[in-house]
Amino acid sequence: MKRGLVAVIVTVVFLSLAVSVYSETLKTKDGRVFHGKVLEQDNEKVIFEVMRFGATIRTTFSRSDILSITSGDNEPEPVKPPKSSKEKTSTIDIAPEPPSPPVIKYDKPTYYIIPFEGKVGTRVLASHLERYLEDAMKRKPSVVLIVFDSPGGIINEVGKLVAVIKKYNSRLKIVAYVRNALSAAAITGLACREIYFEPQAVFGAATAYKMTVFGLPEAISEKFQSVWRAQARSAAEIGGHNPLLAEAMIDANMELYLVKNTGSELTIDSSRYVPGQRTPDRAEPRIHKIERSARRGKLISARGKLLTLTSSEAVDCGLGKGVVDNYDQLGKKMGFTGWVECKGHAVALDEHWEKALSIYMKRINDLGLEFNRNMMKAMESNPETPNITYKYYRNTGKFTPESRRRWRILSRKKSICLLKAEKNITEAIKITQKVEQLSSVTENLDILLKYVNDARMDVIADMNKAGPDG
Repeated sequence: MKRGLVAVIVTVVFLSLAVSVYSETLKTKDGRVFHGKVLEQDNEKVIFEVMRFGATIRTTFSRSDILSITSGDNEPEPVKPPKSSKEKTSTIDIAPEPPSPPVIKYDKPTYYIIPFEGKVGTRVLASHLERYLEDAMKRKPSVVLIVFDSPGGIINEVGKLVAVIKKYNSRLKIVAYVRNALSAAAITGLACREIYFEPQAVFGAATAYKMTVFGLPEAISEKFQSVWRAQARSAAEIGGHNPLLAEAMIDANMELYLVKNTGSELTIDSSRYVPGQRTPDRAEPRIHKIERSARRGKLISARGKLLTLTSSEAVDCGLGKGVVDNYDQLGKKMGFTGWVECKGHAVALDEHWEKALSIYMKRINDLGLEFNRNMMKAMESNPETPNITYKYYRNTGKFTPESRRRWRILSRKKSICLLKAEKNITEAIKITQKVEQLSSVTENLDILLKYVNDARMDVIADMNKAGPDG
């Protein structure tokens, strides 16, 4: 990442010095003109360095192909970087964090609220969760409520979140209070030993994807799907829940049935049946594997669909401990009648991060839109577009002068657009580098910067290398 930033900075410096450094002009007998400087020459060849579109290209010319080499008043044709009146990132102003409230001793049972709202990986972070739980440790509440209201997000963050919950499960009574928890949020919630649901809650549908730069989702390969399923099973085991429920939230090929005999049972398709396996009778919900012909009960997850549970279904399956309307009902259900909120630092810190994140992401999103526009213009200027026809001389296979000019004009336009796109990414990196919580975004931006830079270098190389036009 730092190498990419240095490359851009060096490029800008070289562009500003181009007029004084590259003061020689090489003309070929077929009409091409290059501005730069001679590095080496002898009776047979000349090695000439050219500054084009933010990059230096060394080209070797045969003496027999050179018409003239002059120096003095000729200027090069560098692409100037887009003008910027002020560094936009400098206008980002974030208020300081709120102070931590004093630790209070209560004479009643208490609950400590930790918000789990918004996208996992940006709004919800493992580093924040651990900080909140550390604050809860100081205050010693009766129960820590992780309040889930999240559509999911980056699956790479889930393993970290689950590890934090596992670390504190033995130190605090951690309870998941679910308003909505989908995808990455649902799998994280499985690590909690007790889960309660609001009446309209939805839980599951753990679609696996990764976030690309500027917040675009991208499907992941089967290799990572397998890792994701293993993470989900592990989270369920940490929370003491049946791992098949977790896997069905990810694997659309599973079928689950809810059966009530001596207890509530879940059954799946024959591909998971183990001949001769005997499951002891128990009153509590359990997973029971049976033959396809013996299927019975209520279908809760059809083949071809990811398992998504309502609050009542989650309780029927044994995943949920109960359905409640509010914190007061939850307290009564858990045996903490008359409990009160333990005022901590988590809610205030979460609100502060939400405001700061909205400021950061607004600027990044603006840069993302500008980046997309520049990339679209680069595609429109692609000299290899199929609808563009180039003419060649039959006897040599070289471009005609008109075709050569067309190729170079389009290449120049594409290079300019790609250079502007690089500037968009570089500005976004400057923002994310200042914020530790956005490190995963920085990594993705760094990958994209290298991709765009390589694409621009390829355009320049294709424009200058020996080809059909000689």
